Amino acid sequence: MASLKVPEVVPSPTQDSERLRNAFQGFGTDEKAVILVLGHRNAQQRKEIKETYQQLYSESLIDRLHSELSGDFRNAVILWTYDPPERHAKLAKDALKAKRKGIKTPSGSG
Repeated sequence: MASLKVPEVVPSPTQDSERLRNAFQGFGTDEKAVILVLGHRNAQQRKEIKETYQQLYSESLIDRLHSELSGDFRNAVILWTYDPPERHAKLAKDALKAKRKGIKTPSGSG
């Protein structure tokens, strides 16, 4: 299995935010640029990028990723962007929600 590595010289959160913003400009989204930034940063660095993006552009990076990407790729990138505890809570909530859908109550609800 391949793994992504954090580069030895990591750009600043401002540089990464600008690179992401540029990836969203024009026709389509430069998905490779999104992967190069978010896929090659650790959780703390991704948190700083998310905060810096909000400060620079007055919009949520998560919301922008949601509007720019689609399908399983979108879901994976957005999960990548969350802090690990936040990501684990979201995955647990989604799993419980999916399990609950399969459970029928005597009244037929829920």
